[in-house]
Amino acid sequence: MKLNKLLLFVIGFVLIIASISLGEGLKEVNKVPDLSGSNESPSISANLDGDIMIIYRNSQRGVVYYYKDHSSGKWEGPKEIPHQNYPKSDYANIWWTDVEPTTDGVFHAFWSLRIHGGYYATFDPKTKKWSNPQKVVLGYVESPMLVVNPVTDDVVITWINRNGTAKNVIYRVKKKGSKTFSEPVNISRFKYSATNEFATFDEDGVLYISYKQDKLNEADDIMDKVAVINPDNDYKVDWVNELTWEYGGWHMLPAVGVVKKKGLLTFAWFQKKKYFYQPFEVVYNEKTKKYEVKFDNSNLDNQIFAQAPQRPNFEYHSKVLRRGTEELLVIYKDTGFAIKMIKYKDGEWINMDDPIDLCEEQPSAYTFDTYYAPNIGILSAWFTREDEASVYYSIYDYPFITIKSAVNVKVEKKVERSFFYEKYINYVTWENNPYNEKYKVNVVKYNLYRKLKTESISEYKKIAELDKDTLYYEDTDNSITSDYKYDYYVTCVDSEGRESKIE
Repeated sequence: MKLNKLLLFVIGFVLIIASISLGEGLKEVNKVPDLSGSNESPSISANLDGDIMIIYRNSQRGVVYYYKDHSSGKWEGPKEIPHQNYPKSDYANIWWTDVEPTTDGVFHAFWSLRIHGGYYATFDPKTKKWSNPQKVVLGYVESPMLVVNPVTDDVVITWINRNGTAKNVIYRVKKKGSKTFSEPVNISRFKYSATNEFATFDEDGVLYISYKQDKLNEADDIMDKVAVINPDNDYKVDWVNELTWEYGGWHMLPAVGVVKKKGLLTFAWFQKKKYFYQPFEVVYNEKTKKYEVKFDNSNLDNQIFAQAPQRPNFEYHSKVLRRGTEELLVIYKDTGFAIKMIKYKDGEWINMDDPIDLCEEQPSAYTFDTYYAPNIGILSAWFTREDEASVYYSIYDYPFITIKSAVNVKVEKKVERSFFYEKYINYVTWENNPYNEKYKVNVVKYNLYRKLKTESISEYKKIAELDKDTLYYEDTDNSITSDYKYDYYVTCVDSEGRESKIE
């Protein structure tokens, strides 16, 4: 009997340790409290502090939000976003919403009123207030999407614009610190229709937009394209082309993701009722100073990753999320309209035969939204298929623990003087990042970088390496003067040799 008890104790202990080490699983599936009317088209995201924001369309109140403050752990709302300065009769035209945070914690929201344009507003968790919604896009707006550059914090909005019978993929950029968006850029410039756009950044801040291009003169030929947009070239399009041109049929609702310049295009093949994928590689051409895409779609017919719903084509939704610099997460709606996830890493599918359920098998209507929050995992939001729909959300524990640079980097001017001698010294101090301490990242050393204030961020040069217990440095270089002409940056290096980014 004692042996059996000991055995059970050991097994239980092992299971506990295993669950702790995996740190993965469906943590929460909940319903957003209903407002009267229909609740549809949700979007969800979380900032680095752990605040969670859900916005969606309510047929009687316009765009509403449901918000969780990380410090209190309580949800607030749902409440309507204030100052929506359009008639209530236009609420029926709100078909899509999107929300995403910048690194300062502020949430940026973008939604469409179809023929009445697209609106943009921000929510500041510090004040718990929304900015007044601004109309930032005129004319017909379909499929609005908002993404944030992980390197620069620039905000990019994309949408489908209709002009007559033609539809085109358009984007605008609001750079960090700017109050306005740039002029619209038309990627597709097509006389027929370009739709189903999906936008994403890689870890280096390069922007990718995939979309479906119809060819109305060739009824059985609808192809998926990918555009590569270079932020270092003022967000101009470096490369755009079809990735599925080898094969006929309707290739629809594409999504794209890129990690370490290895990309994946996912899409639904209407005639085959299945989801397919196209791997590709992103390369930088030193001669043209532009990014290009290399791919081989000669085996596209065999590159299936899931069965698609057996219903109308607007149900064939898939998305690709980037999990740090490790892997891509492919999330799609299965034949029962439930939201499932499979992992793609180093050119291989991890769990294609055992997809992860993100919604407890609940059928979702039309599109859904997912967001990868590095400090939390995968957030999903969807709405039910009833006429008076309800919004649900889920949290899947799957954080990506990385390493972050030092904070509170300060420079103090010191001077050594004698009768014949005067020397200036920059005394630099810093602190370990609270993120590293919270997630027990083992920082083993600091790297100190320096650049002139007039130089760009890419001009930082390493001038010293310090051990983990040293939080200061005396820069005694002969170029140091009484002026504060240098900027300093301190990165952290962990026991695996990973170094935080200069951002």
